[in-house]
Amino acid sequence: MMAHVNSFGIHVPLYLTSTIQSIGFGSDPQFPVEEGSFFGNIFNKNAHGGSTVPALYCESPTLKGNVVSGRIGANTMSSVYVDPFGTNVACNSGCTFHGSNTFRDGYSSCAGWNWVTTVYRTKPYEAELATLAGGAKAVPAKPNNSGSARVGYISNGATLSFSNVYAATAGAHTLYIYFINATSTPLNMGVSVNGGGSVNYTFPVTAALNYWDANTSTVTVKVNLNAGNNTIKLSAPSNAWSPDIDWITVQ
Repeated sequence: MMAHVNSFGIHVPLYLTSTIQSIGFGSDPQFPVEEGSFFGNIFNKNAHGGSTVPALYCESPTLKGNVVSGRIGANTMSSVYVDPFGTNVACNSGCTFHGSNTFRDGYSSCAGWNWVTTVYRTKPYEAELATLAGGAKAVPAKPNNSGSARVGYISNGATLSFSNVYAATAGAHTLYIYFINATSTPLNMGVSVNGGGSVNYTFPVTAALNYWDANTSTVTVKVNLNAGNNTIKLSAPSNAWSPDIDWITVQ
């Protein structure tokens, strides 16, 4: 349950491994980013002799730079869960690996707890790291943004090009676009893949008028990708605005 919660209500594709037999261990190349692990007992505050509900988590060693709003490492996490190892201390400091040093797919125990669920995410592609053109530019990050910034000023044909977007297999995939629309009307944006034709999609209003510091929301798009690296371009209409873009990912 803890592993699935997002305190900002933002949908994020996840892959879980666990000592719980119904989940088990293994790996999936579509989910290469280890986010962290959850353990404890949210139903019994006296578990392990404590006086509070032990809702515990720890960060993966590679999480920094891949923080997602509402998930491990985001500003709100400390009010939802507790990291027993302390700030900026990774799971591997207090957890026992499952698997070998060359193939790790989670942890078999953490801080004395034997029921551990480890979370993996798809790779995030930050908008501020895309190739920007036509006036699109990075806007300093707010607490609800992923990474160091989001991209705004996307209008009149401006584009964001994400290169090296990886897909493990060729064929149909889901593209998740994380955005903010703080205008009074739905906005449009074109999506093209590997130089193909652009297809327009509608991005609904997601925040109060001009409140661009709001949580991001998600539009999902079905795309056909090549196995390996791909280029995804987002483009504004030639005579209108598009929403601010925070990040994308594919599954």
